Amino acid sequence: MKIIIIQSKDWPKGKEQPTEFNYSDNSIYVNNSYDIKNDPCGWIVHEKVHFNERNKNLNKDNYPDCDNEINPYIEQFKYLKNKGYTFDNIFELYHMKSIIKYKDILKKYWI
Repeated sequence: MKIIIIQSKDWPKGKEQPTEFNYSDNSIYVNNSYDIKNDPCGWIVHEKVHFNERNKNLNKDNYPDCDNEINPYIEQFKYLKNKGYTFDNIFELYHMKSIIKYKDILKKYWI
């Protein structure tokens, strides 16, 4: 697994999350504006789970309510819970605001 830093100007237009797992080269792409060292929103944790599950044939349809996202979100939320966040206040974090529209679905991954 490699972590590749992408300059903000080269980050896909409209992509609000600061990280992405690329299945074709087993790399985690990270927008250079994201604090990778402190991982304030747990996105690196999330993408590492995608890496660990990359060989499973998981359903990716109907994001985020799909097999491919269950464990990544569960682990990301455990990470945030350990940092002292509640489910409701994670959406106040800058890089989490983009997923608030999925709040009702994501609630079931906060275990």
